[in-house]
Amino acid sequence: MRNISLNHRATRLISNGSNGVEVHYLHTDSNANGVLRGKYVISTIPLFRLFEVQFVPPLSEKKQEAIRP
Repeated sequence: MRNISLNHRATRLISNGSNGVEVHYLHTDSNANGVLRGKYVISTIPLFRLFEVQFVPPLSEKKQEAIRP
């Protein structure tokens, strides 16, 4: 089982509650789309790219305000 995935640009993060998380991504080397699933996710999305990612459910207004430039 792989625990770390590199060179992927997250495009959509879906929280399925107690069923875990899905991360839809674009592989930056091959431009291939894919999905990773897990119980938890830790991402390192740069702030300037954060608004390119679709969050399901959406981030709260308070969180959106905190990351606005």
